[in-house]
Amino acid sequence: MAGYIGSKSSVTQVDGYTEAEADAEFVTKTGDTMSGDLSLGDNDKAIFGAGSDLQIYHNGGSGNFIDSVNKDLYIRCNLDAGITGGDIAIQPKAGENSAVFRDNAGAELYYDNSKKLETTSTGVDVTGTVDSDGLTVSGTPVRFNSTAPMLNFMEVGVADSNHRIRQNSGNLYIQKLSDDEGTATDRLIIDGGSGNVGIGTTTGSAQLNVDATGDKVTISARVNANGDSCFQPLNASGTAVGNIIANASSTAYNTSSDYRLKENVVDLTGASARVNQLNPSRFNFISDADKTVDGFLAHEVATVVPEAINGTKDAMRDEEYEVTPAVEATYDEDGNELTAAVEAVMGTRSVPDYQGIDQSKLVPLLTAALQEALTEIASLKTRVEALEA
Repeated sequence: MAGYIGSKSSVTQVDGYTEAEADAEFVTKTGDTMSGDLSLGDNDKAIFGAGSDLQIYHNGGSGNFIDSVNKDLYIRCNLDAGITGGDIAIQPKAGENSAVFRDNAGAELYYDNSKKLETTSTGVDVTGTVDSDGLTVSGTPVRFNSTAPMLNFMEVGVADSNHRIRQNSGNLYIQKLSDDEGTATDRLIIDGGSGNVGIGTTTGSAQLNVDATGDKVTISARVNANGDSCFQPLNASGTAVGNIIANASSTAYNTSSDYRLKENVVDLTGASARVNQLNPSRFNFISDADKTVDGFLAHEVATVVPEAINGTKDAMRDEEYEVTPAVEATYDEDGNELTAAVEAVMGTRSVPDYQGIDQSKLVPLLTAALQEALTEIASLKTRVEALEA
């Protein structure tokens, strides 16, 4: 027999025990020491507190419970002053931590006995990936301390929308992720050493380097030898083809014109006849009906000075547009999906591909025509003077 709890006067003999044996096994209500087990049946509770505030019991199934009824529950070590040590560990089985609470130190959370989160004197350390529905940061900056830190952005319910910010070898990248495995294409790079910026390219070879697939144009923003701001387009081969220069008082738009870039140079003749083929007009743009301007119709100029015109008369191009917008998934307060995400429905339509004109390309023709006119005027003046003499 393990022991008795009850009124000693009522205990005389139990299951063949003598009164002396019963006395030896008796535990008083007012305080005593017992050895051996105290067994309680299923759903029988060890209850503590005048209001039955703490209850410990087994439910007869797979559950063991510690219920703190309407009270805070404290699990403590080192209740007595002067005792050191005493960390608290919560373990599903011996030697495998789920949570550890260090005395005068941090709290730790584990997954399969591998520490994932720890509070420290400066904040929180996390090992592994953090998956969060939202993140608000205030106060000190966010820091990523690793060899190649990165921050991924994945938009729920929107296909082909994953991007990340990544640092590697001192350079900062914005990358497009083609899949969840992290296959990345560089979209923007900031060179950590030079400060050069590359867009649509894997390198920052100039202060501003823009590379668009198909029509490749590299643009370099820099300061020229005179200290002026210079915006310089480069062709697909990386050759300078002009620039825009801004000094303290004006802006110049320059195209390549150095003689060393040219060959087969001949005089421009017949300019007057070609100028007469031009049809200067007055008109307003549909988008600005109240403003009348001087100019040309691009397709008319194309037959006279084709290099001044970009595009083809009546050209069309395909344009992608959103037929119906994407709809995000909705969730209840427990994170259960209520309605699934719906991707945007896209369509393609044909729209005008408008022509453009660079009127500066007309200057050589107009200059040659003026020279022809001046030559003819000088000749006529000479003839008139001869007749008058």
